[in-house]
Amino acid sequence: MSGKEPRDTSYRSSPLLLSDSLDESDRNDENVSRLCLTSSYDGAIERALGGGIPVNQIQQEFISAAEKYIKDMELLTLKERSLLMEIKESLPREAKRALCMVKDSMQQMHAKYAKHLDEKLNELTAVLTRVEHLHEEIIEFKQWEDEDGESKMDSFLQEAMEKKLKIESIIEETISELNQKRQNDERLFSEFSESINQQVRYSIQIIECCLQKSDIRRKNLLDAKLSELKIVLRELKKYA
Repeated sequence: MSGKEPRDTSYRSSPLLLSDSLDESDRNDENVSRLCLTSSYDGAIERALGGGIPVNQIQQEFISAAEKYIKDMELLTLKERSLLMEIKESLPREAKRALCMVKDSMQQMHAKYAKHLDEKLNELTAVLTRVEHLHEEIIEFKQWEDEDGESKMDSFLQEAMEKKLKIESIIEETISELNQKRQNDERLFSEFSESINQQVRYSIQIIECCLQKSDIRRKNLLDAKLSELKIVLRELKKYA
């Protein structure tokens, strides 16, 4: 036992003794004690490990790394601030440029819409012109029916009525004569009367046939014009 060296207990006892001897009322002494404690720790680590780990070097590297991190963060902050300032300064310009682009796009759209609208208006104008022409044709057709057609029809009916009146007059005269001669020739009167009646019926049939043909012709012409007008109106509805 006498050959062994005395055991170094500074590493084990110093922190506890220092910690027990701290005075809470004196903070300066506490800080000084803590510095002494740190130095004793560093010395104890170096002695225990045989000086293999350079604590001071590690601390310096850590401090350098921390300083570099702080500088990097400051650079990032400066870059972010610079970027924000650039965005702040460029925002009005970009907004103005965007507004100009929108305005140009709207002008192009309005020009395209105006061109498309002009095309539609031209198509509608063409259709309306066709409708006006059809209307004029219908008016002319009605005028022809009212003026020319009715005048011809009236003259035809008047001529037929005159013939009918003339025939009736002849019938009356013949009847008068036949009445005078009735007793002498009743057969002749009967045949003549039948012949006159046939002529009257035939004349009436001719007149009715002419009227029917005129009505059919008028109806066909009106139907054709109305069909064409309906087609044009369907085209108009496409652009309504």
